[in-house]
Amino acid sequence: MADTPLSSLPASGAVADTHLFYADTGAADVKVTGLQLKTYAGGGGGGTPGGSDKQVQFNDGGAFGGSSVLTFDKTAKTLTLDGGAGSNVFVFSGAGYVSKIDTIANALAFHAGGSIGLMYLNFDANNGLQLKSDMPLAWSSGSITGTSDVLLKRDAGGVLSQRNGVNAQTQYVYNTYTDAANYERGVFDWKTTANTLIIGQQYAGSGQARSVILQAGGGAGSVGAVTINSPGGNTYINNNGSICTIHNAGINGSTNGGMSLGAASVDWGTIYMSAANKLQWSSVAGSGVFDTAIGRSAAGVIQITGSTANIGIAARTKAGAFAAADVPAGSFIVGRDTSGSTTKLYYNNGGTLMSVGLT
Repeated sequence: MADTPLSSLPASGAVADTHLFYADTGAADVKVTGLQLKTYAGGGGGGTPGGSDKQVQFNDGGAFGGSSVLTFDKTAKTLTLDGGAGSNVFVFSGAGYVSKIDTIANALAFHAGGSIGLMYLNFDANNGLQLKSDMPLAWSSGSITGTSDVLLKRDAGGVLSQRNGVNAQTQYVYNTYTDAANYERGVFDWKTTANTLIIGQQYAGSGQARSVILQAGGGAGSVGAVTINSPGGNTYINNNGSICTIHNAGINGSTNGGMSLGAASVDWGTIYMSAANKLQWSSVAGSGVFDTAIGRSAAGVIQITGSTANIGIAARTKAGAFAAADVPAGSFIVGRDTSGSTTKLYYNNGGTLMSVGLT
């Protein structure tokens, strides 16, 4: 086929592999085929690299360029961007969004849009992963772009909060966890019961009920204390279904006659009462009507009162004469000998029983 001058080169799409092209160099003609020409023009690169060894090549004003800031080491398999502290920046752009990662002293800084320093990853023991003061650490229930439902935030210096608007939050600390149906955990919970804070222990499946202790610091006699404040209402203690209510007027049980102070093997100590208060008894549990009371009449004087005109101290009865062993030393009783039909006031004076007949 006839030769075609290089000056007459047609559009690339019309060049056949078998076409021959030549250039007049003045000494000798140089001929190339269409296949060779397309290979040279379409790939493989050419020219002299810019910069120094290992520097990544880029288009620098129409020529090959290289920079010591960006290098690639094929042996170590490392791509390095090193422009000095604060000057290394990776920019990610798309769909109208721009994000950046740059380096500061001993850390990586992450930015979004025009925001500066939203998050820092510090490579030292004092700072670690560091967020901008108003940026939360957040999780969503679905995709990473979904709405966050658990957020940890900084409220103030030294104050960490878990909050999400008006949505109630809960925290769990596990003792054991096999799966969502088998566990033991402590809870700090606003979600189970609306507008009620629950602090305690929960379990399910193979888990077991565990004790909960509110422990103040220090040992016996120290200043450590546990304080329960309930300024607007009552304090309730639910012990195996029996509820004890502590309020500003007293301590109440949940059932009539169902609450004791102390026990058979664990006695109470001294009970201190003000002058106007009394120990009172009712003949019908829960009636609120008290027919017998012991109180203070004056300094050193005990007074027995009641709701009826018939108030007294019951006499002790015995079939036969009373002896010193029947009356504690240093005390007195009113005794009724039922066999002799006599009533006396007895006093044990150091083992000697003294009596006065009552007629």
